[in-house]
Amino acid sequence: FLQSYTSWVPSIHCFLACIFCRVLDASIIQFIDSVLMALQYQGTAAGGTTEIVLDGSTGLLHPAGKEGVTPLAKNMVRLASHVEQRVSMGNKGYARVKERFMEHHMAERIAVVLKEVLHKSRQHPHS
Repeated sequence: FLQSYTSWVPSIHCFLACIFCRVLDASIIQFIDSVLMALQYQGTAAGGTTEIVLDGSTGLLHPAGKEGVTPLAKNMVRLASHVEQRVSMGNKGYARVKERFMEHHMAERIAVVLKEVLHKSRQHPHS
């Protein structure tokens, strides 16, 4: 659907830059894409999203499922009506990604976990 809808747009980034926020389900890649364009992010308050999105600071969260429909709509109206808040959240999200969630940050975290697993496997070779 997105490809046919945006076939006239040279890149998805141009398309996303035209909207004021990005409403998506939990995905760190989607979050990073959004905030690197300084778009305010809205997502469900579930899974890893709550670790990366600071509700009310770098984005807005809403409950998953049917319970989240009304809060999501209210959040969208709120951000459409408050440009300064929207821009502030986008800028804070951008700064948060740059300081915590770039590729080298994630690689370092994964390396720590893998080293710990390797260390434990050497301690208990037959478990």
